[in-house]
Amino acid sequence: IGRACAQTLSEAGRTIAVWDLDGDGAEAVAKQVAADTGVDTIGIGIDVTDSSAFADAIQRSRAALGSIGGLVHSAGAVRGENIGTLDESGWDFVLNVNLRAEALLVQALIEDLRAAEGAAVVGIAAIEAIVGNAAIPAYCASKAGLLGLTRSMALQLASDGIRVNAVCPGFIDTPMLGVAG
Repeated sequence: IGRACAQTLSEAGRTIAVWDLDGDGAEAVAKQVAADTGVDTIGIGIDVTDSSAFADAIQRSRAALGSIGGLVHSAGAVRGENIGTLDESGWDFVLNVNLRAEALLVQALIEDLRAAEGAAVVGIAAIEAIVGNAAIPAYCASKAGLLGLTRSMALQLASDGIRVNAVCPGFIDTPMLGVAG
């Protein structure tokens, strides 16, 4: 999802910073996007659950691309632990990646977003935010929480000219789900 978003935004002429836990993968996607579209890109390895790493990634992105005018939070995690088998660390991990990281990233980027005309934030929620799935309660809770966070930030940031939205895709065969052969 992140790769497709980077490709689509670059085709519209937007510079792209690809952040991913897999730094080599982020760099490869950034290089491919730049080769395909000719826009400036940078790939950065970052753990979005470590907010102390945000300042460096933001500074490196600004240095390479100039201002930061948007965020697509497509980092995602899921654990198949239902009620009765939940593990606290697994629950926290899923909520930290899917929900907490977006709030703290927007907070870290707020001045950049306020300074950019047409700034936007897009969170990747999921159909499970609405429908639910008995096997993945942490994921469902994080994605439902992302909808509440989106509504809250949209109300707060609208007066600054920052659009905040979320999308709720259904099943998409991604590396997170690991179902492709």
